[in-house]
Amino acid sequence: MITNKQIFHPFSPALVTGYMILFALLIMTAAPAFGDARITSWKELRPGEDIVFDDPFARLSPDQLRDLGTIARIRWLIANDKSKPDGVSAGEEERLVKQLSDQGVDVEWLLSHREKVVDKRRERLESSGSSVVDTAIRIPGYVMPLFPDQPEIRDFLLVPWVTPCAHFPPPAANQVIRVTIEPGMAPRDRFDPVWIQGTLKRKPSEYTIFLVDGVSRVEADFTLAGQFIGNYSTTESNVLAEGAMPASIVNNPGTGRCKCGSPTCSPGHDSHPGSPIIRDTL
Repeated sequence: MITNKQIFHPFSPALVTGYMILFALLIMTAAPAFGDARITSWKELRPGEDIVFDDPFARLSPDQLRDLGTIARIRWLIANDKSKPDGVSAGEEERLVKQLSDQGVDVEWLLSHREKVVDKRRERLESSGSSVVDTAIRIPGYVMPLFPDQPEIRDFLLVPWVTPCAHFPPPAANQVIRVTIEPGMAPRDRFDPVWIQGTLKRKPSEYTIFLVDGVSRVEADFTLAGQFIGNYSTTESNVLAEGAMPASIVNNPGTGRCKCGSPTCSPGHDSHPGSPIIRDTL
């Protein structure tokens, strides 16, 4: 026979303690191990040396890329009987081929190599950050808010250096992380770097950024959902220096001026008022 003393009440101290232990274990299992986050430099997100290749399309201007794409599309339409070989589109194709040829662009060679370039780009993308993808990392960088009008910053692009103006190209896609943090952090000057930590994932995305003096397209190879740790200081770490702006994108690195030659575009000073504004996300 079971006596009253042998029956466990659902709210008995023993069971309540057991429930609490089980709940704590579930939380520990589900939460990322940020305490073990690895301090990561931007250099570790770059592709391996054996994947670096000469991308001929990277040397084309946005207008040249658009024209080349138009040529490829018209040729596909003609080849699939969706456009007349002697029609208006064919004439446009001939005009664009001549225009690019006059600019020193070998259309036939580029189109014949596009599949190889696509394969190399895919291989490079998969190699970027391969040692840290899907792991908890802690990385410093500069914040480019995606929604700058909000009272707290929760969604932003983390980059190793700040684009002072539209004359500077943005960092490479493997040097941009799309970050979401919770809780958010207070708005900050774009030249004040921070520490961010969370689990790094590979998920390419693209953004259109409107700066005060122009528009910039920014691609990001990675995403990270985590938390703001604190302000970055060079007195505590020099890991951010490994992701410094390449001197190759500046005409005269010694003066710190951008390609437009304006002294107000010095990368070391916030010469342009306001923050970059993301108008749309693709």
